[in-house]
Amino acid sequence: MDPGALAQAGESGDLKIDENSAKWAIEFVKITALRMERAVATRVGDSDHDRRCQNALSFVEKAADKGMTQSELNRASRAFRALEPNVQKAVVTALQDRGDVTVVEIRGTAARGKPRLALFASGFEPVAVVAEKPPRVS
Repeated sequence: MDPGALAQAGESGDLKIDENSAKWAIEFVKITALRMERAVATRVGDSDHDRRCQNALSFVEKAADKGMTQSELNRASRAFRALEPNVQKAVVTALQDRGDVTVVEIRGTAARGKPRLALFASGFEPVAVVAEKPPRVS
């Protein structure tokens, strides 16, 4: 729609919005509101601990169905790496307790080697699962 035509129609009091334009506008507002809600939920925390958890969770979510070990999380997140080991453990435990992540033991493509404990964000399924571990990371 031509912005000039819209301004002229508004001045004359003859502004009409068709059904397709109204549907588009409603969908646009819904999408924008959902994006804003998600941004607030992932960036605003009640405490330092909550912000640490949100930071770690954002990296685990980016790993999607590959999952992410605590070591990989250390390499990926400067903020997580800066935490003391006991605080890192508390963050991972809190994410598990909230149900935001699941810790799963996975084997690599080779039959040899030690399986890795990977964090998966809720909603992502691991590619190859050996066994689901109890809800604690050492």
